Amino acid sequence: MVNENVIFTKQNRTINIIGIDDFLQGTPDFTTATKTINDKTLETIVLNHCPVYSETIRDLNKSIKISIKIILSGHTHGGQITFFGLEIYKPTGSGRYLRGWYNLENIKIYVSKGIGTTILPLRFFARAEASIFYI
Repeated sequence: MVNENVIFTKQNRTINIIGIDDFLQGTPDFTTATKTINDKTLETIVLNHCPVYSETIRDLNKSIKISIKIILSGHTHGGQITFFGLEIYKPTGSGRYLRGWYNLENIKIYVSKGIGTTILPLRFFARAEASIFYI
């Protein structure tokens, strides 16, 4: 999904899923991704590769008013190279986000450590993860 949304229904529950283009190598556009949303009260999950763009989503959503319950991000690789809790290397586009849960005003963000690497083909004290969420 590139700056798009889809309504997902299972049994008696309906949620909105928004996918945002990559912040570094694409053109992320939260406004475009939300243009076709008719019911802004639906619980919404935003898939956003670079967590730093979550701040833009928060700011734009102040006027759009989508019911965002969570933003799921990755990109940081958990710092990729850390040493006793200190981040030595973190990919551009990570911002202040490294891994785990964050609160951005009233929006929860989860930043997965994922399984990949960037530039340097190694990870040090940044164990890979594949996150599972039950919605």
